[in-house]
Amino acid sequence: MENVWWIAALISSLFTAVYIYSSQIFKMPASLFMTYRGLGAGLVMLPFIPFFPFIYDPYFYVFVIAQGLWASYLDNRFFHAVNKYGAEMTSAIQPLSIGVTFISWLMIYPYQIILLIHNPWRCLGIIACLVGITITILQLRKSKIGFRAFIYLLPCLFMTTGSDILNKQAMFFGKENLSSAVFYYILIMSIIMGVANLWAYLRTYKTSLLWKPQNLKNGVILVIWALLSLASKNVAMAKTFNPSYVAAIIYTYPMLIIGWDIYQVCHYKNYLCPHISLKVVGVLFASVIGLILLGK
Repeated sequence: MENVWWIAALISSLFTAVYIYSSQIFKMPASLFMTYRGLGAGLVMLPFIPFFPFIYDPYFYVFVIAQGLWASYLDNRFFHAVNKYGAEMTSAIQPLSIGVTFISWLMIYPYQIILLIHNPWRCLGIIACLVGITITILQLRKSKIGFRAFIYLLPCLFMTTGSDILNKQAMFFGKENLSSAVFYYILIMSIIMGVANLWAYLRTYKTSLLWKPQNLKNGVILVIWALLSLASKNVAMAKTFNPSYVAAIIYTYPMLIIGWDIYQVCHYKNYLCPHISLKVVGVLFASVIGLILLGK
């Protein structure tokens, strides 16, 4: 069961690509999107509480609440950037946090450094795969506004590391019952994020937009994709050795977004397909496969 982390991470990457891309299409204000994602998910999950035993370790709830507050700001800023710079450019910047997460986790749990040193070739292979994924994702798209997007998202790069670590820690303290840990993690975090973003939304926009039929319809769609993405990510985090492994695989979702764009352009718009380096794609796939094999 420990090796299912990469399967769950790949599933999370797929659903992440879908809801990030959907967010770009819907052009919904970030705070409104996060309100739907948070309160919508919470309302859907509340009736199922009797079916999931409570987690008794208090540290689980400490890390989940901290993650909810942390992610409220992080995701709001991220989806502002999606609307401003587009899903491809914004999502292509995220992988820079992979290396920071890898090093930060080893600093928190230094005994894992010893485990890696005992197998130096495996350690070097893992580092090479993480670097390969990071570099190839960054090379998939080049844009004139890349630097501006980078400056805007720079705080998010470091906050993303903190978010992945909080996620991993919460799953560690909820290991007594993984299904309950996943359920209550999503429920509690969603409610916190929903309330925080509703407050941010009401400061700027009219309340009438909350009940606009088209927004509600789009919100339901985004909630479904976000729930599936987060649930599979939590399973991956619970089973992985280092949270950066999960982050690295999930952050390959720009490849899925780019692939879909190429399909759309070639088959529906009759334009010349965007150029994409097969060498870069090959290195990306080799790095992902290598990480799956070495990150057991």
